[in-house]
Amino acid sequence: MEIFIAVITLLAFLAYKAFKGGTRSLTQQLIDQPEKLYRWPTSGCFDQEVVGESNYQSALRSIWDKCTEEGLDAILLHEDTNKHDNKAVAVLVDKKLVGYLNRNDARAFRRRCEKERVGSVSICKARVSGREGKEGLIGIWLDL
Repeated sequence: MEIFIAVITLLAFLAYKAFKGGTRSLTQQLIDQPEKLYRWPTSGCFDQEVVGESNYQSALRSIWDKCTEEGLDAILLHEDTNKHDNKAVAVLVDKKLVGYLNRNDARAFRRRCEKERVGSVSICKARVSGREGKEGLIGIWLDL
């Protein structure tokens, strides 16, 4: 009987640990394996603006040289725990946060994800640009 209780207790503990850290680890696993993410079709337009990028200039500079005509892969992540907006959509390139969709675009994007049954992590093409090249203020645009 004591062994049975010990086994049940251990299983309950393991289930709790898996549940408690499950969402974050699943998200991290998806970010680490972009080939498993839904990839948004490309149009070549790169007309979806990313905002807040002035706060992420060092991350943008670190990816500047990697950008090609086809663009870079950008991960779009529903950030439900964002303290400013629980409907935020973060934009990551090379696992680095480079900005967010603006409030209205984030909500529209989430509705689109729901309609098309896309999960909370997906991938699209992105381009970085700046008037003064790598040394000036850099922006990022998405092909969504």
